[in-house]
Amino acid sequence: LWYILWDKKNKKWILEMPEQKATLTSVYPVGNSPSYNLVLIEIHSHVDAAPIFSSTDDEDEQGFRIYAVIGQVNDAPLLNVRLGIAGHFCHIPAHLVFDLPGEIEDIYVNR
Repeated sequence: LWYILWDKKNKKWILEMPEQKATLTSVYPVGNSPSYNLVLIEIHSHVDAAPIFSSTDDEDEQGFRIYAVIGQVNDAPLLNVRLGIAGHFCHIPAHLVFDLPGEIEDIYVNR
């Protein structure tokens, strides 16, 4: 689980990995991150599984931000991105948010 937020003072993006508990099927933050309310993008990994948002993701992702999941990271990495607003979601092309390196593919491109 990673958070991306904008540092207005220094005019740069910050990647934060909050303290977290991870299992084979879940990851969640432990405690409260002081910057959580400033997070613009939240990313988590499905490691070797497909980057499909699960019903658990739908339940957890209730804020107003961009959510992303990356999967198949050890084979052919795929990224899935959506905009979330209070439990309502709209999938968006990853290139609208990220400059993807050549080895990471947007799940919705050429599929």
